[in-house]
Amino acid sequence: MQLSQYQWSGNPRGMHNEGAYKPINHDRLTSLHLGWYKLVTGGEEFANDCAWMLTQNITPVVRIYRSSPGANPPDDSIRNQWGHYLGAGVKWFEFFNEPNFADPEWPESMKSRIDYRNFDEVIKPLCESWLMFAEFMLNQGGYPGFFSLGETSGVSGAIQWMDALLGYMRDHQRERFAKIIDNGLWWATHPYALNHWYQEQPGQPSVPRDPANYNALEEGWHFEYPYDPYTQSFDPGRTAFGNTGSTPYGDPNGITAMGVAFNQRLQEWFGAGPLPVFGTEGGIYPLPTHDAQRPDSRFPAYDRAVHAEGTVAM
Repeated sequence: MQLSQYQWSGNPRGMHNEGAYKPINHDRLTSLHLGWYKLVTGGEEFANDCAWMLTQNITPVVRIYRSSPGANPPDDSIRNQWGHYLGAGVKWFEFFNEPNFADPEWPESMKSRIDYRNFDEVIKPLCESWLMFAEFMLNQGGYPGFFSLGETSGVSGAIQWMDALLGYMRDHQRERFAKIIDNGLWWATHPYALNHWYQEQPGQPSVPRDPANYNALEEGWHFEYPYDPYTQSFDPGRTAFGNTGSTPYGDPNGITAMGVAFNQRLQEWFGAGPLPVFGTEGGIYPLPTHDAQRPDSRFPAYDRAVHAEGTVAM
């Protein structure tokens, strides 16, 4: 499929729901002019809400919650629940959620063995179960989302997990995965952006302005970390895969970083893409609820007012 063939609102402004079974305020969704809405559900409780969203040109994205699922495949119960959403017109679905986090995504008996290098107990069963989900969705006209990962960095970070999962598809299930690529695959990312964003000094793309002067209605915002001009000014050549001495294991903590990495691997390993990427969880985080936040000392801090400017600008 070409990007233009995917059915969605065309409006990238989105929001995550408050959780399973919690009522949805329809007026809030329309007043915010949302184009998509991510729902974590306990079952089929939001099917009617999804049908309403589609009448408002809001694209629902659904993941049915499972407690510590590990690598368990879909069962008849979840297929039946998916059927309610498919019947309501939903097309975008996720299955696994951050399987690179042992807690809370894996049962107690497995938590000590969760590693992207554990092929037999982790990577293989995850991929085989995901293929069952993806092929079910394709058969029903849905779009299956590839594994959303917790965007960690380091020796066992998100880049290593992504490569292990895609590497399994490349080496062991290439034909099945290629069919999914061609018929509705997308990727769900969780871009917790930290303070890896800024608004430039007018006419100076590599120089962040004083956050007190941030203005969401003005140009010059940069959310493309680590490809932004400021990062490139002090670490030239840095990418989501790293590629510099200071980032040997990759650097995925930006709004677009993991999506760029995913599409790069699709091109390199499968000759495919680009495919859609939805950031279905994340944003500017940690929240500056009481105090300003500066998780990365290289970038400016943000307080509540600056957080608001950045969120609106995004």
